[in-house]
Amino acid sequence: MTVASTTAKAGPYDGDDATVEFDFTFKAQAVTDIKVVSTITTSGVQVDTELEQDTEYSVTLNADQNSSPGGVVTIVTAPATGEQITVLRSVATTQGASLPNQGGFYPKVIENALDKLTMLLQQLSEESERSLKLSVADSITNLQDLLITINNSVSAAAGSESAAGSYATNAHNSEVAAAASETAAGLSEVAA
Repeated sequence: MTVASTTAKAGPYDGDDATVEFDFTFKAQAVTDIKVVSTITTSGVQVDTELEQDTEYSVTLNADQNSSPGGVVTIVTAPATGEQITVLRSVATTQGASLPNQGGFYPKVIENALDKLTMLLQQLSEESERSLKLSVADSITNLQDLLITINNSVSAAAGSESAAGSYATNAHNSEVAAAASETAAGLSEVAA
């Protein structure tokens, strides 16, 4: 079995209160290598919930993962309109191949182990692509330094906003004072 595609995710599929079957076309060695995530957006915030296999969904793999990789996920309750379903590869980070000293050489065992490593790398790559990344030139080496940098940036932005607000208030006050002076000058002319 080879892993010819770099795809490790299917979807997101939009819920419609009716559809319960969702296809995926990436290779899997077992149904337990598949996870399903439901995403609901509320007030612009996306909330992911991992569904529970065998309780909330089932997986059927295509019989020949070499010529027809993938399968179908069947959700027990049709996702609602506004809900999204994403099917992901979720291979356990274990190594099950045993190659005993002076034992038989079975290329299929080695190929399956290499396929699993490739799937794990694809899985990590998919997660990494969705992650916050720093510049390669950035010298931040830990989370605390990152949070301090973010806090300093936010403080600087807030200071700039405050200064802009002060300038706007001063400009408004100057405008009001100028209008009052103009009115006073007009009254002085009328009184004279």
